[in-house]
Amino acid sequence: MTNNNSLYKLGAICSIGAGMSYLAFTAFNIVDPILSAGRAGTGTPQMMLAMIAEGGTAHYLFHIAFALTGLFLLGVIPGIQRLLGKEAEGWVMMASILGYLAFGVTALTHLAEPQYEVIWAKAFATGDAATQAALMQIMQVSDIDPLGWFMTAAAGIWFFTVHWVALRQNAWPRTLAYLGLAAGFVYWGLFFGRLLQITALADIAGLLGGAIIGPIVTIWLGLELNKKSGAAATTTPETRRPSTAIEARLKPK
Repeated sequence: MTNNNSLYKLGAICSIGAGMSYLAFTAFNIVDPILSAGRAGTGTPQMMLAMIAEGGTAHYLFHIAFALTGLFLLGVIPGIQRLLGKEAEGWVMMASILGYLAFGVTALTHLAEPQYEVIWAKAFATGDAATQAALMQIMQVSDIDPLGWFMTAAAGIWFFTVHWVALRQNAWPRTLAYLGLAAGFVYWGLFFGRLLQITALADIAGLLGGAIIGPIVTIWLGLELNKKSGAAATTTPETRRPSTAIEARLKPK
């Protein structure tokens, strides 16, 4: 049987790591001139590729921090599933599957994207007009989750569901559970902001999630899981006693 202590300890470390990564990618998002130009609507794809070709350290670090957030959150899921799944197995299992998809796609996308962008930027800088036009088309269809169904919508379902279940089970403080529910709505706000091209909604949701709610929820959740790991470590199985008279007689004296 899987040791609860190890699952909770893994979840605690990964959840706190996710909180730190939220803060990191939000900071790099703000200082990255490439992403800033995109948010302001002043940067064309051609201009952004030219900036990447010149070397965008903040842009690269943004992707790495975002990928780490996804990887860390993958490590949180098993402990949460073990903690909450005893009384709400169906809901927690569904949320866990969506969480694995959401955070796996997040990590994969942001680990691969910097490499693709460098290749595209170099090809764009040295290519003729036909090559550049082809690259623009390739960039539009290369994203495995262009609308954010996994990275934002599914992630929102995971956050909302596990904190809703935790609220009903009193698994951790109610304030944390309510903040977790808010994190789900923030992810959905980011999803609908991008889907409906409402830039203000996407920007506000991204800032709230990355700089405030995301770090608070994940770091606090990590501290709660660390408490659970300590409690699990101090729980020892009862000493086994002979269950029948025959066992008692056969026991060496």
